[in-house]
Amino acid sequence: MTPDGFDTPRALYLAVILLFMLAGATALRRESFARTARNILIWLTIFAGVFVLATYREDIGARVAAEIDPPSGRLTGRSELRIKAHDDGHFWVRAQVNGVPVLFLVDTGASDIVLSRTDAERVGIATGQLAFAGGAMTANGPVRTSQVRLERFALGPVRRDGIDASVQMRGLEFNLLGMAFLRTLKSWRVEGDTLILAA
Repeated sequence: MTPDGFDTPRALYLAVILLFMLAGATALRRESFARTARNILIWLTIFAGVFVLATYREDIGARVAAEIDPPSGRLTGRSELRIKAHDDGHFWVRAQVNGVPVLFLVDTGASDIVLSRTDAERVGIATGQLAFAGGAMTANGPVRTSQVRLERFALGPVRRDGIDASVQMRGLEFNLLGMAFLRTLKSWRVEGDTLILAA
């Protein structure tokens, strides 16, 4: 039996029995050999398709999900997440922040995890109570920021509870995933148009 619970020998045994039953039923109906062979071939093709889907269902599901929603990435193995570059050439990832899906731009030039004020409110941060006493320099000039702590942060196999982040007072319409997160990983690298994160 395979680790995912699929019993290959038993499946093959059942397939052989099915083929004999089909051949016997066909013979009883006195059908031609060509027609019998065709029916057996059809059933073999169906069985092969079911066998492949059952054996590789997790990988197939992950590939389909990655195509449908690229920022969610594709999990390979138990601890590696692969993310394809967006059409704009950047890597966008969808993480779960306090249980809420949030889209981030991976930015190795950013030192912190940075949330827009809108998304900070979406994940349960009361931005009206933040002091915005800090500051950061962006491409659009200086901005006021406030340090916060994210109770739960998850990206594929990576789970980080109680991780520090910043909220920008204004000016940022998207979120940044900077080095503060990337440094917590076992490794990260870019291969062609794929970002590979290892937990």
